[in-house]
Amino acid sequence: MMRLIERIRNAITAGRVEYWDTRPQNLPRADLDEAFQRNHELTEVQRKDRKSGDGTYGLTGEDHVYSGKLKIEAFGRIKNFYLKFFFWQKNDPIGQQGIEVQSFKPWGEK
Repeated sequence: MMRLIERIRNAITAGRVEYWDTRPQNLPRADLDEAFQRNHELTEVQRKDRKSGDGTYGLTGEDHVYSGKLKIEAFGRIKNFYLKFFFWQKNDPIGQQGIEVQSFKPWGEK
């Protein structure tokens, strides 16, 4: 089974990303792309039922939303970010789905 981090990376590589850049405290979209080019690890993952139909793929995306801590290592330093997202379209094969990123901000600013 494909790991969650691989599914995210596939969506970014394929250019299938919808990013909520107007959400307060979210970092620029370019920072998300750069984070996935570095040595990274997704920890403290939570999967919850998605309760909102908001966003571009809110009505056609998967029924679950994921969140967790994205740990990035670069130049001997570790930075932590909060990442919250869901995959779309609901019936697309895993690995070919896009991703809608609701939150990408420094850890601790949930």
